[in-house]
Amino acid sequence: MYIGQPCIRRQPLACIHRLQAICMIELNCEEFALAKLEFVGPIKHYSGGANVKRDMQTFLLQRFGQKSKKLLSEQASLFKECVINIRNKSDSQRKTMTKTILPRVALYKALQKNGFPEAEAKEIVKDYMHFQLTPMVKTLKWVDRYLPFSFALLQKIGSGSSKNDSWRIENLQRGKNRFSFDVIDCLWYNTCMENDCSELCSTFCDNDIYLYGDLVNTAFNRTQTIASGGKVCDFVYEKT
Repeated sequence: MYIGQPCIRRQPLACIHRLQAICMIELNCEEFALAKLEFVGPIKHYSGGANVKRDMQTFLLQRFGQKSKKLLSEQASLFKECVINIRNKSDSQRKTMTKTILPRVALYKALQKNGFPEAEAKEIVKDYMHFQLTPMVKTLKWVDRYLPFSFALLQKIGSGSSKNDSWRIENLQRGKNRFSFDVIDCLWYNTCMENDCSELCSTFCDNDIYLYGDLVNTAFNRTQTIASGGKVCDFVYEKT
């Protein structure tokens, strides 16, 4: 019955490519193979690699016009300082930090250096991350709405993330209509602490709500995060 949907006929391959990018970026793991799907063609890396600089240039130019040049220059300088100060991290952790976390930390610091108050700087960084994540959000909504195996796929991805050293996971529970896990140690939180911007971490946590909070057939629930003073970051997905 899903084949009859017009959008399924027009764009399945592009959508699947985007879904693979989501899994590889947000979970930073190779466990997407658990989905037992084969992919062909290039994958667009939405928030890492060469696209980071391009995305930031585009966002800041739209937001600040010519004033963005100074912000970009200072962000680049602060980013290099952050990278130099990385200590005692695995190769995969270092990759996640340099491609995903530290560019945003450096932007936050650059904004504050240019006189933006903490709350406003956090809001701008949040807007920048949403600017990057919007293609992923659209893809997740498409997958959740039209693919019959979408909830099972989310479970497989969640299970695979337990092998990722960007965080430590406990209490992984899987059921037909519900799965959940707790993150007890998080690279995003640790990186913010190490770079003296612990207050920024909640902005990263809010990305989970932005990504999963408005799905049609899957409810995402959370009661606490480490950044907000909780003991864990809890992830609960329920099929609706």
